[in-house]
Amino acid sequence: GYKEPTDTEYIRVHNLMVEKYHPLPDGWREMYDAGTGRHYYWCTKTDKVSWLPPGHPKAQPTEAASKVREELALVASRQVQQEEDNMSIDSEEESESDDEEENRRLEEKRKREKERRREEEKKLKEKRKKMEEDPLDPMDPAAYSDVPRGTWTTGLPDQSTAKSGVDSTASGPLFQQRPYPNPGAVLRANAAARGELEDDD
Repeated sequence: GYKEPTDTEYIRVHNLMVEKYHPLPDGWREMYDAGTGRHYYWCTKTDKVSWLPPGHPKAQPTEAASKVREELALVASRQVQQEEDNMSIDSEEESESDDEEENRRLEEKRKREKERRREEEKKLKEKRKKMEEDPLDPMDPAAYSDVPRGTWTTGLPDQSTAKSGVDSTASGPLFQQRPYPNPGAVLRANAAARGELEDDD
């Protein structure tokens, strides 16, 4: 859910800033970032953010970090694709030689890698589009707080941290990790007990 800052000095400074620079201009909203423990300001019209109120003389509204990361990743993927295209063009212009078979295998490998990247980008775009189109569940914490939208497995322990009944400190096959007696030992114990009863009779 929505968290509040706990640093008393920060709260005091923030309250002074609120008194001086509020109310905010039209379209601006004050948000709280639990990761850094600070408030930031978001313009709903331009989608820009700032650590200081827009009326502050040192305020510098910029693009959100998530948007910048997406743009950088897109530019990097385009550069890789362009380099691959250049490599394929260069390889096509090479004259035939004894390494022709090796070049052909490398070219096929590049094409397969390129197709795989395109498929991954396509799946990623479809996933983002689906998440944007799907209505937000009112029970999802993202519907009533600043946390990002999660999935059904978000927050659950993974297999490495989940508790199980297995004694991971024991060695040997699984049956040796169990504290059960050997079936033969049980039969022998039962036979011995029957023998003692017969001797008593």
